[in-house]
Amino acid sequence: MKKKTPEKILDDVLENLTDWNKDVENVGRQYFEYDRPKYLRDKYYRVEDDIYWTDVETIRVLLVQMFLFNQQIVEDEWTDEVIDRFTRVDTKVLNEQEYKKIIGKQKTNPNSFDKKIKESFVWYCFSTLTDHQIKDCINGFKTDFKDYFIDKMKRKHPKDIVNKKVDKITDTINKLVDKLGFTKNHWEKMLELYL
Repeated sequence: MKKKTPEKILDDVLENLTDWNKDVENVGRQYFEYDRPKYLRDKYYRVEDDIYWTDVETIRVLLVQMFLFNQQIVEDEWTDEVIDRFTRVDTKVLNEQEYKKIIGKQKTNPNSFDKKIKESFVWYCFSTLTDHQIKDCINGFKTDFKDYFIDKMKRKHPKDIVNKKVDKITDTINKLVDKLGFTKNHWEKMLELYL
């Protein structure tokens, strides 16, 4: 595709903005109340879609949003609710403070909050697995860890020592996995949310 000049792009955008207020009358304000960049990320384009005109439409939509709402529309990535960006800073600080209270962030370890969130996410993902999938994951972990250990040990020790250590580490892994107590609600416990 031939590269467009800035003047041509602006001409096309301005041409598409002509009668924007009539478009709003026809389809209503709510039609424009969506996160256009998010829509583009989620949309699966076909080969025949014209990217240039899609981008011109994107610029038009973002400008119409500014005309109508005094801001471009951004949706929360988790809830899909429209975020009022004029009040978001205060809300974000309040929410972050509330999360820190719930998690019990310690001043001595500034990474504890992030660590608990990461651990909780892993446990949450784990809780969505079926019992059969959990068993497969545990067996896969044991095998992969043992193979990794053997590979590292082979570089440093003779084969007979490696075999002895592999038996010991395999037994240790089995005991450790059993002690972890994998349960479906363990992710809440990792966050110390005992509701």
